[in-house]
Amino acid sequence: MGQQDAGLSDGSALAPPQVRGDQGVGLTVERVAKTVYLRFTEDLDLACVGQVEAALERVSEARATRVVFDLERVRSIDFAGLGTIMRANDRARSGTFEVVVVRPRGLANRVFTLTRAGKQLALVDRVSQTLTHARRKDGPRDRRPQAHA
Repeated sequence: MGQQDAGLSDGSALAPPQVRGDQGVGLTVERVAKTVYLRFTEDLDLACVGQVEAALERVSEARATRVVFDLERVRSIDFAGLGTIMRANDRARSGTFEVVVVRPRGLANRVFTLTRAGKQLALVDRVSQTLTHARRKDGPRDRRPQAHA
């Protein structure tokens, strides 16, 4: 099976397209409201960098405000895969969207500690925490001083 372009499901909770490459790369791209989830089911390595980059291009076109790299099921991450996340994070700093990374389980998580990339990324332990992270980052909606009794 050859590489396919990473499509982007649009709408709320739509069934995501599966994108698989020759080497067992598993990537699902799903859009829910203004958030795009890149869910990986195997490895994040050089074999899937092209697919991830294609998905990120679609994110820019879709005007998403948040990209979540869901690495919870990832077995391993090489430097090419980590570099892809870091480039996405650099693009996000331009103000068009934010990047949140769901930590992988097991040894794959070590890449964030060993490279200190974890200090530059918004890392969470579960997908459900991605919304909590956004609220904490934005702070309270009403920033007017509170009257004290």
